[in-house]
Amino acid sequence: MDFSEIKKIMGPNFIGPKELETISSYLKIMPPTNFSEAISKIPFTIEQLKSIANTHVLFFGIPFHQNNEPVTINSLRDLFGTSPEIKEPCFYNQDWYLNEAFANASFEPKWYLLSKNIKDSSRGKEIDKQNKSISTQSLPSAVLCVYFFFLNYFHSGKEFVFEYDYVWNSDLDANGDRIFIGKYRDRLGLNKNGIEIHRHLSIKPNYGTIEFIINGFSPDFTK
Repeated sequence: MDFSEIKKIMGPNFIGPKELETISSYLKIMPPTNFSEAISKIPFTIEQLKSIANTHVLFFGIPFHQNNEPVTINSLRDLFGTSPEIKEPCFYNQDWYLNEAFANASFEPKWYLLSKNIKDSSRGKEIDKQNKSISTQSLPSAVLCVYFFFLNYFHSGKEFVFEYDYVWNSDLDANGDRIFIGKYRDRLGLNKNGIEIHRHLSIKPNYGTIEFIINGFSPDFTK
């Protein structure tokens, strides 16, 4: 398939077969020629691409490493490590998620279109408090966002997406808490560099208050 027209539209925000061949060694992913049939099917129209060419990245997801192992958060963590002193980009040094299902999940070999920045209108809002048209099923998975982070970094010449922001994901942990990833750098410089993976604690029946009596008075938290 001739991608010249699409590449002309998307410019540097297009990561197609040739671009993947150039950077595949960094992520140790299979060559795009292994997915030629899927690559030939771009599910987006020219009109759609023109409208978001400056804000989104069109890329093909290759879900397998060269050793035939699936691309997962844990496989990428093993590859890039957790120490910015040794090499960057890397993961933030956390281990709480290693045995979680989402950390060992992959994605489909197909084209994806993701924005490079979070929507300003969504800042500081939980998913269920945002526009009702937003479906949690339409959120990108954690592994797809992490793959996108590293893919775009090497393609763009060291540009960090989600550099200071967190991105909501479709995944939940074993306790039903929503996953979010991002914030490679800490603006305050308190934490080391590294892409972070967290869970947003949902209020459950085992969350509550204890009675704390002050000067004979106990507040009524039911009001």
